[in-house]
Amino acid sequence: MINPINIKEINTSDSKSEMIFAFNGVVTQDLIVTLGETIRGELSLYTKPHLVNRVFATFIEMAQNVMHYSDEKFYFDQKSYGKGQLILIKNNDGFEIVIINRVNETQKKALVKKVELVNKMNKNELKDLYIKTRRQKSIDSAKGAGLGFIDIARRSGLPLNVDFENIDSFHHLFQLRVMIQES
Repeated sequence: MINPINIKEINTSDSKSEMIFAFNGVVTQDLIVTLGETIRGELSLYTKPHLVNRVFATFIEMAQNVMHYSDEKFYFDQKSYGKGQLILIKNNDGFEIVIINRVNETQKKALVKKVELVNKMNKNELKDLYIKTRRQKSIDSAKGAGLGFIDIARRSGLPLNVDFENIDSFHHLFQLRVMIQES
């Protein structure tokens, strides 16, 4: 079951975490650009440029995953966009990025396999897989050729934390939590 993010707990004066950003709704490319600029500016108040770039790039990749792969779709101007939640939290160890969106059963099975694969790889193995995947010609290359989780894992350097909550027999809430440490 998905552990909910307790906003009250994060925002208390004795908390070691601070909510920097939270969004719930339809994720479009224009929204991602706007949020990305806002987040980059906000992060520059907290940390060094190299970490700003890692957090920013990871946030963008995760937001694009919601836009492209959320099972809950909305249509504007003959394009489809996914609905979900995007959250950025600052804590003592660095920054945590969380996305939550609906997926179907087939997507869930594929997500579990992808995450298990990247979570068992070390830094060099992830780099090799990234290069190999980029070189492959893929029918799905329009959406990134399956590089997303590899790229996220490479930037984080830590295992990807995923969770699912059943909505019904065909749909699940998918939560991806990624930690970007200040090291």
